[in-house]
Amino acid sequence: MIDDDADFAAICLEIFEKLGLFVTVASSIEEGERILRDRGPEIDVILLDQRSKSDKVGDLIAYTKARAPFAKIIVIAGYATPEAIEQALAQGAYDHIMKDSAFFALIRTKVRNAIEIAHALRVLACVRQRAS
Repeated sequence: MIDDDADFAAICLEIFEKLGLFVTVASSIEEGERILRDRGPEIDVILLDQRSKSDKVGDLIAYTKARAPFAKIIVIAGYATPEAIEQALAQGAYDHIMKDSAFFALIRTKVRNAIEIAHALRVLACVRQRAS
């Protein structure tokens, strides 16, 4: 999870750990890049704050595709214009979710779905590699 709001990240961390998920929190895009560099291939899902204190959100989406090709990026935002949402999805984000009253109800399902897709893509890649 990459979010510069420490309180929000702590709440998410607690929710996901209760679901049995291993979570790493980065408070900046740069810290997120370091984690991707070190552990990219094992990452399934990245929650990326669209309004982090950086203009590098699009760059991080591209960087993620190179370092963690099976990872799914869910862009999260407290507020976003339709254009910003469209841009994130066009850049390769898997999904977008607003930080509103429904966030904590929706995020569990969205993350589980993204994990299932990432795992299926890994299996498919292994099958294709063995077949060739």
